[in-house]
Amino acid sequence: MIQHFLDSVNFNDTLLLNSNILTKKMIDYVALHQQQENDINEMQTAFIGALDQILLRASKEEKTYLFVIEFFLEGFTEMGLSIVTDYLSDLPYFKSSCMNNESMMKIEQLVEPYRKLKVGAIAPPIKGNQLNGTYFSLDQVQSAFTVIVFWSVHCPFCIELLPKLKAMKLQHPGIEIVSIIIGKQAEEVKEFIKQEKLDWIHLYDGMNWESPNAANYKVYGTPTLFLLNKTHQIIAKPITFQELENTLNN
Repeated sequence: MIQHFLDSVNFNDTLLLNSNILTKKMIDYVALHQQQENDINEMQTAFIGALDQILLRASKEEKTYLFVIEFFLEGFTEMGLSIVTDYLSDLPYFKSSCMNNESMMKIEQLVEPYRKLKVGAIAPPIKGNQLNGTYFSLDQVQSAFTVIVFWSVHCPFCIELLPKLKAMKLQHPGIEIVSIIIGKQAEEVKEFIKQEKLDWIHLYDGMNWESPNAANYKVYGTPTLFLLNKTHQIIAKPITFQELENTLNN
């Protein structure tokens, strides 16, 4: 089924872009590669295998290729599958010689924000006021490692994660934690941080998902984690605390 699933799809037919026919076919094809026994990293590798076949076919028509890249970049970013989005931002099978200047500019503008978040890239700026009113910028941090965490006081997974980050910081004094709080409940957040004694940097602008920091880091869900080295290079985008801890221990 996987081998012949895409045989009937004409990726050169740009009329398909105006319906849900192509998107449904692609989603169904990717879903065929998902196995229940796979862990998160194995699942992302399987998805990349499926996308590789789709992009190989889509690369023959520039409008289709641009549509497919944008569709999956947005979809997998919302799912928090950063290994897949890193793969997509490399533009597999991209044929620049076959594209006009307008299409070239459009696709580069599309992927550039994602390339800035790839493992190995220098982290985008983070700036704003802390909960105590003090101005903060990421370039002030000189620690050996920096953990960036986007979280919300109403996110149960965040509430489970934060005590683990607290214990990690006590165990590794060379780590700085920068938290960006998503939400509009300033007093509730302050009370929670005080109660839990979360002694690190907390940025809060009250803009919820419209926060510029969240937009720059393509954050669609909480918690979202980034691990930086001393030069603020992104060295990991762990999905779980265990992944974060393993990276630090190694």
